[in-house]
Amino acid sequence: MRVLLWNRPNAESAPGGDTVQWRRTAAALETLGVEVECTLESAQALDLSGFDLVHVFNLQSEVPALAVAERARAAGLPVALSTIWWDLSEGRYLRRLRRKRLLRLREQVIGREASLARFLRWDRARPRGRRRDAAAANLLGISQVLLPNSVREIEALEAFFQLEGLALKSAVVCNGASVPRGIEPAPDREGVLCVARLGPLKNQLALIEACRGLAPLTLVGPSQAGDYLSECQAAAADHGACQILPARPQHELWPLYAGARVHALASFRETPGLVSLEAAALGCALVSTDRGSAEEYLGEEAEYCDPTDTGSIRAALERALAEPRRVSPERLASYTWERAGAATLIAYRWLLGEPVELPSSLAGPPSG
Repeated sequence: MRVLLWNRPNAESAPGGDTVQWRRTAAALETLGVEVECTLESAQALDLSGFDLVHVFNLQSEVPALAVAERARAAGLPVALSTIWWDLSEGRYLRRLRRKRLLRLREQVIGREASLARFLRWDRARPRGRRRDAAAANLLGISQVLLPNSVREIEALEAFFQLEGLALKSAVVCNGASVPRGIEPAPDREGVLCVARLGPLKNQLALIEACRGLAPLTLVGPSQAGDYLSECQAAAADHGACQILPARPQHELWPLYAGARVHALASFRETPGLVSLEAAALGCALVSTDRGSAEEYLGEEAEYCDPTDTGSIRAALERALAEPRRVSPERLASYTWERAGAATLIAYRWLLGEPVELPSSLAGPPSG
């Protein structure tokens, strides 16, 4: 079996969780005997000869991803789609709220819920929103198998796009955690760590504000010069024990995880947050957003917060710092790239017409 794995054009220059999932899935498939080729090329540049199917990653790169899927279908190749999706409208609303005084006044008058609902209608009705939604819906339609990272993800897709039956062609492929053996946790773990791209989606500014006076805070990840970075730097100075570090190679993250008491992601979406799984594997207690699928992965073994509410973030941090709950080895054993590769291969075989049963979207990855 020969498979082309496509990801967004800037997946290497601006890496994210989808970059890790794309690369780790490819490596896991290779160990199972699948011949894979990873590419970031545009649809027009692709040479599809010799491939049995095309696997597209990241529905939120909807326009270039749709072009690749359409090219594959025109060439007679089946398409698998790792959706890696969540509704980001709330994050867009809050970014706009910070910049628009009239929007803040409207929220004061009619309340957050009504103001957000009006924004969502506007956002989806404007030309950019219509193009975005149409491309995503088309991509969901022409992909013959969907590989969401959670049950909640496929449910959210069906609700947002008002498309019935997506679950019937879906198989959950849970993300994995991959950390080296032999790293010993620091005997005096302390402070809060957040490994993530610095930006409004990851919501570090609210995390800094929530952590002020509570614990030392370390932020690690790529960032771009601009207002958000400047605001975070100013808040970090007010915090007094907050450092903002640039992105690190993965091997330099392990000792940071091993030395932190808590890892926190107060984001506007996580599905579930690969760094949360890595941090948990190295002994951190976890604070995670309640937006996305983290709870489906972590259950009661993490603390959850509302990313719009600084008080909620602080309360979750206080609980995690006071009584750290560790994610059990048994739970973490369910989330490996080997299992992700096995589930993906079953979906490929089903897609190619082999006599295998597509795992139910409620069943998760295959056991064993």
